[in-house]
Order: sequence, then structure tokens, then C-alpha cells
Amino acid sequence: KGAELVKRSASIQLLLVVCLLAGVVALLGYQLVDGLNRGVVVSSSRVGKAAVYSLENEPRLYWFTIAWLCVIETVLLILTLGTSWLAVKVSDR
Repeated sequence: KGAELVKRSASIQLLLVVCLLAGVVALLGYQLVDGLNRGVVVSSSRVGKAAVYSLENEPRLYWFTIAWLCVIETVLLILTLGTSWLAVKVSDR
């Protein structure tokens, strides 16, 4: 009975992580689509203020930021799918 409770608890925790990751993936996806639609993208900075790049004025930095956001989105999506797979495997045992 105790092992079942631990398994259920671990599965619930993993599903909460999956929900959090899915939310982050959705928000980043929205930022990408919005940037592509408007031709303006915001590059967040850990130091200082965020930079805004437009396709008209700074195309190189705009496309670099879009590509970087795509890389981050892909990594987070793979992490989300892997965590959801792990949650299913933990709940099956």
C-alpha cells in the first residue's frame, strides 16, 4: 500500500512538471508566432533591459533571435515529451 502511494505521488509530481513545461512551451510558441506575424521580436536579457529587433531595421539580429527561440522551443518540447513519457512509465509500474 505504501509503495502504491509513493508511485502515485511521483506520477502526480511528474504530471505537474509536464503541465508547467507545456505552459512554457505554449508561451514561447506564442512569442515566436507573434514575432513572425508582426516582424518584431523581443530578446530577453539576463542583464539589462530587453532588446527589440525588427525585421526592417535589424534583419540579422531578428532572424538570429527567431532561430534561437526555435532552438529553445525544440529543447523544451523534447523535455516536455520525455517527462510525460516518464510520468506514464512511472504510473504503469
